Amino acid sequence: MTTRNLIIVSFIGIFASSCASSSSRKQTKKYCGHEMNFSEINEISSWTSHNPNVYNAKNGTEIYSEINDSIRHNIPDSITFELFLTKLTDNEVVIDSYVPNDKKLIEEIACILMNTKFSKIVPDKRKIRFYSYTNPDGSGDSQFEMAIKN
Repeated sequence: MTTRNLIIVSFIGIFASSCASSSSRKQTKKYCGHEMNFSEINEISSWTSHNPNVYNAKNGTEIYSEINDSIRHNIPDSITFELFLTKLTDNEVVIDSYVPNDKKLIEEIACILMNTKFSKIVPDKRKIRFYSYTNPDGSGDSQFEMAIKN
């Protein structure tokens, strides 16, 4: 009888832990993409810190220009923001975006990056990390806000 109870309790424990781990893998829908989890953000940060020339990627200028143009053509010139491209692999790119602390603007930029049909040189997997500043001229704190992927 105790062996049977032990097996049942073990089965319930395994089932409960598998449910808990699968729920932690669910992606949170954020604007036009999915919010990156903490480990994904750390992985990008770690990769960039160990690769000193992250902005000198093959086709980096062309990729950056295409992404930058698509976003800047859809955002008013009066808004000061900066974009920086990091090409992780041939099919994965990260944009670091320094923007005013404006949720509507962040959503617009995220949706433009995630939904635009780019040429074949722009990697299919796109991620964007947002940092916000406090002053209208683009200065002040650059606190990390959120990161989104497609």
